[in-house]
Amino acid sequence: MLQPTKGGEEGSKRIGYMELLGLLGSDARKNLKEISTIKSEQNEEYWTKFIRGEPLPKPKMTFATKKFFDYMRGSGVNIKMENDHITAAPMTDHEILTMSNGEIKEPLALNAKNLSPEDGGLYDQVITGGLKGEKWAHYKLAEPTVNPIFETPVKSILGLTTSEYESIISGKYGVIDMGGGVFKIVDTASEHEIRTIRIGQ
Repeated sequence: MLQPTKGGEEGSKRIGYMELLGLLGSDARKNLKEISTIKSEQNEEYWTKFIRGEPLPKPKMTFATKKFFDYMRGSGVNIKMENDHITAAPMTDHEILTMSNGEIKEPLALNAKNLSPEDGGLYDQVITGGLKGEKWAHYKLAEPTVNPIFETPVKSILGLTTSEYESIISGKYGVIDMGGGVFKIVDTASEHEIRTIRIGQ
């Protein structure tokens, strides 16, 4: 039920690219909204009210759209919808912890003997809601790292090349805080200094 309906006489039909461009060119926004919400998945409540001539409910967010937004949140992107406008921004640590129902502490899935979810693992009933869970969880990284969406701004602000940035992220290069906004980039294997970065000067 919570998935796009499949073809057939009563199922959904794929809108062609030319038809989509025609509707966009005609500024048929309401038609496009109806196609992507009401008609894109099974919607018995809407059609029952339509047949009875009752006031129609507002279109709800489709399962496919909700799933896409959840994938984005799982990737560290905060999606917000306000007045039909969507904004996307990198999630902060505080936002992730606020959204989380608990920490995954062990890389465990199912018990091999009885296939029951392991406590504290990916399918923990309390933390994630089990095999079909809909609760958010988090895990602590061994080292803090930059949200991938911030990669370009961080490189730009710090004056790092892509090679230097990737070397720092991979651990090939280390960063030593010298104080006063001065940081040294060093090769972790040889402890050879690569260069110095000055921030806020």
